[in-house]
Amino acid sequence: MFMKRIILLLSCLILSDVAFAAMQLQALVDNNQVALGETINLTLALSDPTTRDQQQLHEPNLSTLETDFIIHSSNRTSSYQIVNGQASQQIRWQYVIEPQKMGQFTIPSLTLKTSTGELRSQPIKIQVTNANTQRKDGVYLEAIVTNTTPYLYQPIHYTLRLYHRGEIRDVEPLPPDDGVLLERLTDIQNRRQVVNGQQRIISEVTYLLTPIRSGELNLTARMKGLKAEGRDNFSFGFSMGFANYRPVTVSSTPLNLTVQPPANQKVAWLPLNNLNITQKWETDITQAISAGTPIIRTVTIMAEGMGGQTFPDLEALIPTSNDFRLRTPKPETERSLLADRVTPATKITQTFSLIPIKTGELHLPALRIPWWDVNNQVQKWAEIPAQIINVIENQSLAAHPIPISEAAPVAAPTVIQSVVNFSQSQYVSLVVALSALLFALIYSWYMRLRPAAKVEPKNSAPQKMSDSTFKRHLKELQSEQEIKQLIQTYAHLRWLLPENMSLSSIAHYLKQHYVEGESMADSLKKLDAALYGQQNLELPDWKQRCSLALDCLKKKKVVSTSNQINVQQLNPV
Repeated sequence: MFMKRIILLLSCLILSDVAFAAMQLQALVDNNQVALGETINLTLALSDPTTRDQQQLHEPNLSTLETDFIIHSSNRTSSYQIVNGQASQQIRWQYVIEPQKMGQFTIPSLTLKTSTGELRSQPIKIQVTNANTQRKDGVYLEAIVTNTTPYLYQPIHYTLRLYHRGEIRDVEPLPPDDGVLLERLTDIQNRRQVVNGQQRIISEVTYLLTPIRSGELNLTARMKGLKAEGRDNFSFGFSMGFANYRPVTVSSTPLNLTVQPPANQKVAWLPLNNLNITQKWETDITQAISAGTPIIRTVTIMAEGMGGQTFPDLEALIPTSNDFRLRTPKPETERSLLADRVTPATKITQTFSLIPIKTGELHLPALRIPWWDVNNQVQKWAEIPAQIINVIENQSLAAHPIPISEAAPVAAPTVIQSVVNFSQSQYVSLVVALSALLFALIYSWYMRLRPAAKVEPKNSAPQKMSDSTFKRHLKELQSEQEIKQLIQTYAHLRWLLPENMSLSSIAHYLKQHYVEGESMADSLKKLDAALYGQQNLELPDWKQRCSLALDCLKKKKVVSTSNQINVQQLNPV
């Protein structure tokens, strides 16, 4: 009878434990409708984990997300809560994901291996649009131009304004690059302004935009940064934590430009506000010039209101002449802003070396540069008139042959030999100098062979991690979860990637930025699959392959800049 009561009591305890320990995996997103380029906060919450799962738990399997999303970062937290005297625990995984396409998408059911079996979250539908959607946080990007119908190569001002209420740090503008040249005029400037009765922070940056293709241009810009969100809450009746930052990307409403084609197709097209041309001679050409003597001519051009395109070749604008031999070094170009701090200007300084090869009155052709006056809508010419240069025979180059019989005999070269005698003090100085040199060589050789002194580790976190340090730690670790944390720390210190970035996102970064990044990315994916429980991993063999793959990450990929030209900031005059 006593045994029956014990068995009944144990059965009740087991059933009670099962009833109260029923775990559940729930998926949540902070926004179901986003624009392309924006990010979503995805949270996986595991309720009431068992004691065994609290101590050792697999990571959720996110492999089904990688088809349509990029996983930027991940974070794992635990929370405790006491409600009506009952305690509960929750483990949360927070991911920042970015959709890669437009349309209707479904975040699929995500799985997690636990001590009681595999759990699945519910699928979530999201809508990804191309237009700028009304965000819940009130963040939006505005694009403004000073002229929507410019001429081809006529520069205009292109301003991006990011409106937001909370803190956004590390703001990086991503202006359009198709069919335009961009020169950054200002750094990002923050100011406060009341918009629609609410105080907003405006992050503003201005570019000089030069259209390089006529017709309709559709410009869409983006800005990305790290947005401060709510604080992480810890239970037990109070909240603690620090501001949580997540990547955010905001797209502007498309802006249309109608770029007018050249008004005059017969001459070189150069739309400007004004064009001044001057010249300076280093030699006085009002006097006679000897044939064969170089004449240096410096031409200075100030093109006001010029865009970022290349100025026409001056040598091609000068008619050819059989009277002079022309040499043209590379011109010097300087970009600046005029006194109004708005109008861009280009100063070109071109030096010509003219060598007259004939005598007499030689004709130097005029230098004429066509340009289009955008203010008065008329074709104009900047001109240096033709000039006449009087060239005489060079007497120093005239040939005066000397008869062989009268030629002076050529003296044979004389070899001079002398003996250098040193004083006693000079010998002493030489011996001292050689001794000092020998001592320095021996000391240098000794210091190279001397074993390096051991440096005790500091308590503060390291600011850098070398490849050898990473390999040493990798060799010592035996847990896949610890290896993941080591890789995340190494990626943060070496490549400046966000802390706790997922392995799949690190692999994606390496494939994009390194020529031999495929092997290292494959190693990270295998570790990720092992953490998710998809496959077993032989750690010794994997560590060796990972170290070899790391040694190959030496050469970065060269990103094509055919559609985007980065120009240094203009210097105001």
